[in-house]
Amino acid sequence: MSISGLHGVFHTIAKVNVDEQKATAAKFGIRSIPTMILFQNGREVKRITGVKTKDYLLKELDRRMSL
Repeated sequence: MSISGLHGVFHTIAKVNVDEQKATAAKFGIRSIPTMILFQNGREVKRITGVKTKDYLLKELDRRMSL
């Protein structure tokens, strides 16, 4: 299953190279990599840092989708 197609809803997943996009990293307060920031209606609702399993990420996305 693709994370981007979870629940049949389209999710935008973007990857940013923080070495090349320092301004973007600063704007979002990224201090460690990897960092995943979940947004809902343009607002940050969850920040996940460090290496996580696909199962963990799917559970977090599922939890946010059910709110």
